[in-house]
Amino acid sequence: QDNWITCIFGYCQLLFQLCFLFCPQILCLFTELIDAGVTQTPRHKVTEMGQEVTMRCQPILGHNTVFWYRQTMMQGLELLVYLRNKASLDDSGMPKDRFSAEMPDASLATLKIQPSEPRDSAVYLCASGLVTVLQNRLLPVQKPWCFLFSSSTQQLSAAFLAPPPAQEVRRFGVPHVPRQGKNRS
Repeated sequence: QDNWITCIFGYCQLLFQLCFLFCPQILCLFTELIDAGVTQTPRHKVTEMGQEVTMRCQPILGHNTVFWYRQTMMQGLELLVYLRNKASLDDSGMPKDRFSAEMPDASLATLKIQPSEPRDSAVYLCASGLVTVLQNRLLPVQKPWCFLFSSSTQQLSAAFLAPPPAQEVRRFGVPHVPRQGKNRS
């Protein structure tokens, strides 16, 4: 394990040396990466029970798929729905009696809750992706061991402790989030 850590730190050191050599170009690249991203509104929402709640997601330019996730204190992260080119591809994680999702065009997706209930209190996340091939076969993959440019030192430190367990990911890029009662990675 010490050899593995030495190898990773050597790799990181080489990257930082290259950063100094090509500093202006890399700074521009990082600026582009920081500016590019998904926009989700509103950032915070407090509502009365029974009211309609609408959340909006603007995907990254050129992405054709939007994923809506919900994270609760008790359940953890779960995939609610994903939409591609205006159509819902999988809404099996979404309570259909009160939740609805749509993607009217390539620049906007919405998630609505009507009527809202106390059990809907959660963090709702949206993500976007470029999906070209759809297959439902699950493939085992490894999470990356090192987050070189992570702003979280805890995440970076944790990445060096041990290799992560394998996680199932659908070929088209949708992380398989285990349902309640299964082992989580």
